[in-house]
Amino acid sequence: MNIRYTEAPGIEGKVIRIDGWEEDGHRMTGNGHWMIFDPSTGEELARGTDWISTPTEAEAVSWQEKAKELAAKWKGRVTDLNKTLYIRYGRFPPSGQSRNYASGMLETGISVYPAKYDLVSGGIIFDDNYGVWQDGTLISVMHRTPYLVEGEYVGDGSDGEPLLRNARKVAKLVYNQEKRCFFIRGRVEQAERSGDRRQ
Repeated sequence: MNIRYTEAPGIEGKVIRIDGWEEDGHRMTGNGHWMIFDPSTGEELARGTDWISTPTEAEAVSWQEKAKELAAKWKGRVTDLNKTLYIRYGRFPPSGQSRNYASGMLETGISVYPAKYDLVSGGIIFDDNYGVWQDGTLISVMHRTPYLVEGEYVGDGSDGEPLLRNARKVAKLVYNQEKRCFFIRGRVEQAERSGDRRQ
């Protein structure tokens, strides 16, 4: 079973889509059966209707139960799933500007990783729709503490990453290897801000 919070043709807003595909290492297995649900109520909005996409009766029952469970989990805060979040590893540079190490030039703000809430785990995951993070890049910063940060988005850096001005750390994060997401470990009591030279 594959579960996503995504857009669907002909339906306004994002939906819960459940299908029969499963990731097995680097390949997908399963089937093309699918159903779409309202994220606020868990009610069915659409399902596959042809020979390759129609869910079995057992899938329909199981997926409906899962959609209702997820709608209850996010009740009253489903709009949080639409928010762009930001993750920063380590301290802010005192100048309030990150440096591009390839060119040596200063960026117009603090470099961060785009992130979002994960529908299933409730944790925070990198937003791979932006395509700006890679395993190799993360290896170079994994020794630093990850933080959930906020700030004014001022554009993209030279590597395509979001840049923030007046950034501040909101919470410390911890990575859960099993669930493959971050969870908030604790709020930052005295928020560190970009450009704060008292660091």
